[in-house]
Amino acid sequence: MAKFSGKTALVTGAGSGIGHCISLQLAREGAYIVVVDLDKNAANLTLSKITANGGSGEILVCDISNNSDVTAFVQDLLEHHKYYSSHLSQHYLDYSLNLKQNYLLA
Repeated sequence: MAKFSGKTALVTGAGSGIGHCISLQLAREGAYIVVVDLDKNAANLTLSKITANGGSGEILVCDISNNSDVTAFVQDLLEHHKYYSSHLSQHYLDYSLNLKQNYLLA
């Protein structure tokens, strides 16, 4: 069984660089990848590489430096990915999000 089989990984900046590489590696290890990037074309390229290698995922276009985009992004997660609900409610909706720091949602 793959290390992350049955798990979902949300990767911001997944259209290029480190985010792209992390997405591909997590997909190889069985994770369903939510490819998050500002550039839809780059996100599509990442997702196409994931699916070409037998993985699966989806794209969410978001500018994480824009508060209204992040709010819409989180609402989309809460509506379509119920497994995030309690964690995001605790860590995002109850507190201000400081985008100058790195966060890991487990």
